[in-house]
Amino acid sequence: MSWYKYSILIIIIIISLITAINKKANVLYGDALGYYIYLPASFLHNKLDKVDDIALIDDIPDGIAGNISRYRKEYSTNKNNYSIIQYTYGIAAMQFPGFISIYLWDNLHGQNANGFEARYQKSIVFLNVFYLLLGLLFCYKALSYHFNKRISFIAVAIGLIGSNLFWFGFIQHGMAHIPQFMLISVVTFLSVRLKERWSLKSLYLIAFLLGLITIIRPVDIIFGLIPLISLIKYCLDDLSYRKLVFNNIAFTLAVAIFLFIIPIIPQLLYWKMMTGSYLYDSYSNYHFDWTRPHIIKGLFGHKNGWFVYTPVMLVAIIGYFIKSIPKHFLLISALILPMHIYFTYAWFNYNYINGFGSRPMIHVYPILIFGIAGILSIRHKIWRLITTVAILISIIVNLNFSYKQWHGRLFSDESTAAFNTNTFFKIGLAYHDLFYLNSKWNQKKLSSFTDCKLLYQKNHNDVFLSDTSHVLDQDSSFVKLGNDQFPVGVDPYVISNEDLEAYKSIHATINMKFREYQFMPYDHHKLVIEVNRKGENIHWEGISINDKIGKKDLAKSEIEIRRTYIDQWDNVDYHFPTKNLMSGDQVKVYVWNPARRSADFRYMELSLCQ
Repeated sequence: MSWYKYSILIIIIIISLITAINKKANVLYGDALGYYIYLPASFLHNKLDKVDDIALIDDIPDGIAGNISRYRKEYSTNKNNYSIIQYTYGIAAMQFPGFISIYLWDNLHGQNANGFEARYQKSIVFLNVFYLLLGLLFCYKALSYHFNKRISFIAVAIGLIGSNLFWFGFIQHGMAHIPQFMLISVVTFLSVRLKERWSLKSLYLIAFLLGLITIIRPVDIIFGLIPLISLIKYCLDDLSYRKLVFNNIAFTLAVAIFLFIIPIIPQLLYWKMMTGSYLYDSYSNYHFDWTRPHIIKGLFGHKNGWFVYTPVMLVAIIGYFIKSIPKHFLLISALILPMHIYFTYAWFNYNYINGFGSRPMIHVYPILIFGIAGILSIRHKIWRLITTVAILISIIVNLNFSYKQWHGRLFSDESTAAFNTNTFFKIGLAYHDLFYLNSKWNQKKLSSFTDCKLLYQKNHNDVFLSDTSHVLDQDSSFVKLGNDQFPVGVDPYVISNEDLEAYKSIHATINMKFREYQFMPYDHHKLVIEVNRKGENIHWEGISINDKIGKKDLAKSEIEIRRTYIDQWDNVDYHFPTKNLMSGDQVKVYVWNPARRSADFRYMELSLCQ
């Protein structure tokens, strides 16, 4: 048995190493950088209290330095005008074993480091995969107390390949969710094992892990209900067990509380150093909206909706109605799941940027996986067939979306129902598919109407140049649009009955070129179609221009959503159907520049097409 356990651990380590070695070192950005920065700031640069200054160090990679330099804008600052790290240190603590190993290796070989080199980033990848596999192992061990080993293994495998565990475990590293999943898996396993034998060591370890879970994400303290409800159940079932638990209970609780607090102390000391207070709201610029949680959008929306990208967990919830699941786990799930959903979607950014299918919901998988095992325990042939098909479809959905996101053909943060439904069975993207990210109208179908009547044209000579940020080029063939939010547009056109009878679509086209890469869609220049009826706006669509330049003639396998081609002139054409318009409607077409970035402009046209 001992050899068996060590063999599993060795396999986990080998898989983690192989993944880390083969992974490109591009982990430290966004949240992942915020979690990690405690380590290089403390051990390599001695700048934990002056973290902004790390951006000024010469050998820091430009991308990382740029992210750090924005901290003063994004984070709160102290009286000395230094940024207070928004994220708690818990994930840095989980990444410490990998960091310190590389750090000691560098010192042993006299190698200089800034803490952001590829080897440090690969240590994050290694631990991320290691924690994923370790968490799955403890899920399996917890399930094995209530289900046979075959069902337990299959349930864990389904939980991995059928959910966003796969994405955050093997593809997007450095986030909080995989380490948190592992910690909650261990707490779940220890809580289940306590039924078999009372152990103070297990109880104390649970208390310590709950402290670490809480400092990583304070609302996750609700997972303390797992051991609490389990212990209550075991005590009610067995008098002798109850006597063991309540023997010297005051001392036991005191030690457990102390161990719970230990992982929290470093964070309190950091806040004291930075603010003068042991308690501080480092997320003061962000908030929960407790009265208006976006639960429906969070669960079923196409912008990272949980059940859209991880439908297997909807199947798992159904599995909780199967009798084979332990009754106290029904109670645990009935309490934790609604609270966790409420906390997750009460957050102001309910669709969670840089995520894939509601990433915080990963934390609840160690208990939902019991539902998957319950589904697999069904013996009725018809129901077993139905649930098997549902699970297979769920796995296909998750892997399909994962594959496309991996290859840049999906960004779940900004996706739409129209885009997902019209591209689901496609491996590559067609040019007209890109428009579904902003509109529901089929551009390929509408663009087949080619006999067009030109209504208005505005070229570079017509752009209003009193704004000195707009500059004509030397040969006057285009104008460089500056920081004007609405730099150019055509005159409103009033739709007539004759137009509605003769024409099927409104066609807007613009010719532009970009000199800089703009990754985020909310920074893109937009070609806006606006319809007003009797002074009231009845329709507004902003079609991103940046992500369409230079892609018309690309092969489907070459089109990536957020790839921007710079220094290349191209037309972006958009068709809007007239079937929902009425005589007297005013149609406006203009450019919206929300990020106030410069771009080169030649002309814009508005036409009606048959």
